[in-house]
Amino acid sequence: MTKLLRLQKEFLAQKNKLADLKIQRAQALKDKTAAALRSGDPAQALDAAKTRREAELRFADKEMEIALAEKKLLAVEEKFIIARLKRKKKLKILFLAANAVEGIQLSLDKELRAITKTVAGSALRNKIKIVSRWAVRESDILPIITDVKPDIAHFSGHGTQDGELLFEGKDGQPFPIKAHIVVRAILAASPDTRLCFFNACFSDADAQEIVKHIDAAVGMRTEIDDEAAIIFAARFYLAIGFGRSLSDAMKEARAELALRGIADEDTPILHVKDGFKPEHAVLLPISGED
Repeated sequence: MTKLLRLQKEFLAQKNKLADLKIQRAQALKDKTAAALRSGDPAQALDAAKTRREAELRFADKEMEIALAEKKLLAVEEKFIIARLKRKKKLKILFLAANAVEGIQLSLDKELRAITKTVAGSALRNKIKIVSRWAVRESDILPIITDVKPDIAHFSGHGTQDGELLFEGKDGQPFPIKAHIVVRAILAASPDTRLCFFNACFSDADAQEIVKHIDAAVGMRTEIDDEAAIIFAARFYLAIGFGRSLSDAMKEARAELALRGIADEDTPILHVKDGFKPEHAVLLPISGED
């Protein structure tokens, strides 16, 4: 269940509670007015008083009618929300590639091919959509995010020891941007993005800063070998495609590196927002709900 749908459910619950209170108030007014009309008190039998109370009773009837109509409307809205929850929503992974350092070319095409191939072999492959954008410049970020609105934003490229991601500048030279600034831009255009995956060297420190704004972020403690980065990413998304939690996906991807005798198994790290439980976070649940 997405954050938006959870909020909608909470909103409906509060509106339901309000409707119940209106019904209770209308019923109380009806009971009080009906009792006054039956009281037999001569003072209450005066025409003016009786007319006023009959008007109050009609008002109470109308308020009851409105409240019951509101309840019916809420029932329809709730069915709509449930239908949306059951809808087969695809998980969108946005692959942002920037090979911005001349003379040091990363195998970004191989990485995307490996991710696409492993996802195609997963149980939930029909629920995953991978969108790629290449040679990304800093001016491209917002338009791309606005267009795609990804659940996962995956950056593949170079990173600096200062925790910067290198995009391509207009002059063809590397254009460094702090990763947390990139994330803030992503969330501005796509508030429901839940995970940022930075397959770039030295992205760990900024990943810690990032989770102040987003549920989870994957970063790299130090430099990571090109082959290791590809294998790790492919296995991570394979686990996601089998409905595994973020925590399990990290463990499986690290285990894959260890099994292949690659020393970078401890380089990738997952950071999460305070209170967020990665062992329970399933981005692509088999049941359609998380």
